[in-house]
Amino acid sequence: MAYVVHRETSGLERALALHRAGRLADAEGAYLAWLSTHPDDPDANFYLGGLRQQQGRTVEAVAHFQAVIARDAARAEAWLNLGVALRKIGELSGATDCLEQAIALDPASAVAHYNLGIVLQERKRPADALACLDAAIALRPGHAGTHCNRGAVLAALNRDRAAVESFERALALEPQHAIARHNLGLAQLRMGLFGEAWKNCEYRWKRPGAADYRHAALPRWHGEEPLRGKRLLLWSEQGFGDTVQFCRYAPLLAARGAIVVLEVQEPLVSLLSGIEGVSQCLAQGDILPRCDFEIPLMSVPMALATAVESIPARIPYLFADPARVASLRDVVGPCSHPARIGIACSGSPSHVNDANRSVPLAHFAPLFGRAQLYLLQKSVHARDAQILREGAVRDLQSVLADFGDTAAVIAHLDLVISVDTAVAHLAGAMGKPVWILLPFAPDWRWGQDRRDSPWYPTALLFRQRQAGDWPDVIERVAGELEGRALLAEGSR
Repeated sequence: MAYVVHRETSGLERALALHRAGRLADAEGAYLAWLSTHPDDPDANFYLGGLRQQQGRTVEAVAHFQAVIARDAARAEAWLNLGVALRKIGELSGATDCLEQAIALDPASAVAHYNLGIVLQERKRPADALACLDAAIALRPGHAGTHCNRGAVLAALNRDRAAVESFERALALEPQHAIARHNLGLAQLRMGLFGEAWKNCEYRWKRPGAADYRHAALPRWHGEEPLRGKRLLLWSEQGFGDTVQFCRYAPLLAARGAIVVLEVQEPLVSLLSGIEGVSQCLAQGDILPRCDFEIPLMSVPMALATAVESIPARIPYLFADPARVASLRDVVGPCSHPARIGIACSGSPSHVNDANRSVPLAHFAPLFGRAQLYLLQKSVHARDAQILREGAVRDLQSVLADFGDTAAVIAHLDLVISVDTAVAHLAGAMGKPVWILLPFAPDWRWGQDRRDSPWYPTALLFRQRQAGDWPDVIERVAGELEGRALLAEGSR
């Protein structure tokens, strides 16, 4: 924030000097002292609002910027800072209004265009966000962050090639920009350009707010070090689906002579303990044996130079426990319909992309009463609870203690239909027919355009043709089911 004194004021000047020197506590006291006798001073409120933002006291910052605007509504920088503060506390609609006002007052403000682009991106308005970011670049072409955000918006518009160009432009300006480098890797993976993509994705560890690399004390295995007789720790770092997808590499590493120790999320331990080549499967937080090397599961493809053509897809590589399969037979029950179909319409509500990947259960209505449907997920959105109460879909939440139980239920089914969540990966890893419902701009692992998946040979992909249009996807699913005689007769 630029500090500009609008008039001679010794008390305010002292506060500003302390602020510039980084003495925030002293500056705060000086600002408050000044405001005690000049409570409506727009300059003092403006600068104290900036200080509050630095302190992480955003709600208080909002009040100070509002006080500035109450006295001087033509001050573009106050509207700008208020918009930034409102975005930080999740008031995206108000942030949009403020940033639009800032631009109306100062059309040449690249910062205002940039911040409005970010807000519109978060409001799922990528086309509008792109226009704002283009305006910001026209005004300030050398800002790497703007090019990086532009790339993210283009990716959301399913324009990966253009997104790659924006990420590369950001990196030309700032070669160590971790977000741009990681996002470039994800776009390259979606395009099937695996070579450099895996290396670029290693920058996920350098992104702001990245998770701790929790086994950094152990030597990293890079792919060249001999593994014969060495204990290698493979460990999960992201979601359940990622763990299920990448645990497939354990047998390959065991074949190199490694004693493979697998550390995963606790709900996966029972299921993944049976993977070929795994010597020991432990939950995160368990005491580990002495290991010679470590590598995160999602870094193994880089170490093994995985290309699209060399994806290890020997299916199945996960198996349900026969005892659990037998114990859940009565829970699944007899079926008077043409098929038993498992459904996962949403994943974890805390997932960053949950709003895009989740489908309201009501959208599956074309299948209700025409196949025996089972819900294969532990958490349910409030909007879906009424559908479950009506009985069109059997709710199995109470019997799914962990993924071992989910696998046992899947073993009884003819088909799984799932959004991009762990259930889809589990069904694919078990070799069960799985139809995966994908948003308009899907995750990297599902590639572009294709209906099949090199990761899961039994998968069939159904992609949104327009952002948010799940009814069209379900209609195509229903048509495919009818063509395969997996639905009972009935009107849709």
